Amino acid sequence: MSSMLFFATPCKLAYHIGVSWIDRRLRAIGLRPYKCRQMNWGESIVGVRSLNAVEAINDYFHFNLFEAQSCKPLEAAEEC
Repeated sequence: MSSMLFFATPCKLAYHIGVSWIDRRLRAIGLRPYKCRQMNWGESIVGVRSLNAVEAINDYFHFNLFEAQSCKPLEAAEEC
């Protein structure tokens, strides 16, 4: 887990900051942005090096923080 980079922000907050700005910043540091359903929080933008990291994060915390099957690349998601 120590070698994994990870970023998450709820979509409501992302709208205030700017979704495209978050997208550019994540890509600039080598993370891929995904839109994922986060347990008890709704939709979030998640930045990870690979989608497998979402499962690793869930395993690390010993519960499903994110629904991995709900994750879609940010550009493929209809809306945040």
